[in-house]
Amino acid sequence: MTARRHHVIPRFYLAGFTDTGTEAGQLRVTDLETAGAWTTAPGGAAVRRDFYRVDELEPEPLLLEGLLSRIEAQGALRIREIRDTGALPTGEARLELMFFVATLHSRTAVKREEFSRVLEATAKEQLRANASTPEAWEATRQR
Repeated sequence: MTARRHHVIPRFYLAGFTDTGTEAGQLRVTDLETAGAWTTAPGGAAVRRDFYRVDELEPEPLLLEGLLSRIEAQGALRIREIRDTGALPTGEARLELMFFVATLHSRTAVKREEFSRVLEATAKEQLRANASTPEAWEATRQR
């Protein structure tokens, strides 16, 4: 069975904010919309059902989730190295850390909505162009 609980913020990252600094620890979560608050382990925080599922990517609708998992693994490694050595990485390791940070920034619900709007607008524009004249429609149909 495929996991349907997708973390908007990686569990390993949330673990750094727990009382123990581990995924077994507890952290305080606040819902800014409802003002509700509760305590949970990282596995129960920042979760959205099927957030990274993209049905248009059949036969692999969870391709994005898999890619993010690999990026997270590299990010976790680099962050552990910083913690253990007290030094920022250099070279390829620094690029991996920066890629993780950029990905972390861009995977929010707000960014996803922005991306969806751009995709929808692009698709509508392409459809308009493909159906703009009988000749354009026939060429589209032939392709």
